[in-house]
Parts: sequence; C-alpha cells; structure tokens
Amino acid sequence: LFKALDMMAQFFISPLMSEDAVERELNSIESEFQLSKNCDESRLLQLLCHTSGNDPGRHPFSKFSWGNLKSLKEIPEKNNVDVMKELRKFYHQYYIAPNMRLVVVGGYTLDALEERVVKHFSDVPSKPRETSLYAPQMTNHNSWSGKYRSLMADNVLPLQPLS
Repeated sequence: LFKALDMMAQFFISPLMSEDAVERELNSIESEFQLSKNCDESRLLQLLCHTSGNDPGRHPFSKFSWGNLKSLKEIPEKNNVDVMKELRKFYHQYYIAPNMRLVVVGGYTLDALEERVVKHFSDVPSKPRETSLYAPQMTNHNSWSGKYRSLMADNVLPLQPLS
C-alpha cells in the first residue's frame, strides 16, 4: 500500500509527461472510444447528455464528456495548437493540492495511514506552478450544486477506524 501511495504521489509531484507516453495514451483513448461508441450503454449516455440541454450552462452533464484522437489531437493540431504545451500548462495550473481529494483504505491504524499520506503527498504543490492567460477557466462545481442537489448528499457518513 505504501509503495503504491508513493507511486501515485509522484504522478502529481513530478510526472514524466513524455511525448511518446502521451501518444500511447491518446491511442488508448481512441481504442476505447472505438470499442464503446456503438454499445447500447454509450448510446444511452450520449442521448442523456444531448437531452440535458445543448446550452452547457444548463447542466454540466450536457457538456462534451468523451475524447478521441480527432478531438484531442487532430483538431487541435489543425488549429496550430501544441497539444503537449497545452497539456503541460493544464497540468501546472490545475494539478494542485486544493483541487484534489484522496481516500485511503488499508489495514493500518488511522495514524499510520495519515503519517504516510502526509509523507508522500506533502510535496504536491498548493498553488499553480505557472500562471497563464491562456489557461482554460474552470467552473466551480459549487455554482450548480445547489440547483442540482444529489439525492445522496444527505446520506454520506464519515468512516470511522475499525478497532
């Protein structure tokens, strides 16, 4: 568990983000997209997204939620967008501690788990590494949560350590 925590933390602290790894991930996304786009579950999801409104301001579910090689690479490149540069800018701007939540479950005491989480994740930056005028503006999810309250919101209970 603790080695896995360290490996996960390193993604947020110092990811490699090599071009060949990004290319492989884009190809994986495309493969998943092609495999699932014609299944009934995916078609139902597309229908639900479409019927929730074409205006993205109506509900977050109406926004485009899929990606493929065309949307993530080909179209940006046609528009002279450096995908790697934009990926790195997005990472530096938004992969920061205040935007993250971590849940750890393990067969250790709560104190031991907390000690390891602090040890491994304390180097995750708390502020954007670089600011950019061109970084996309993220919508605060709380701006619509009052309007579209989850049925589960009142049923979430904090976990207590086992004794």
